[in-house]
Amino acid sequence: YDNISVRPMAKFTISADHRVIDGVVAAKFLADLVKVIENPEIFYE
Repeated sequence: YDNISVRPMAKFTISADHRVIDGVVAAKFLADLVKVIENPEIFYE
């Protein structure tokens, strides 16, 4: 991580009713989604 480089990126956002879904739950979902997208083989484990 000690250099600047160009790489493909995608932005994901999530909308949720905060009265139903806690922000921590939504953040964990997005973090897990990133893991699966970056390493799709873990989806099949």
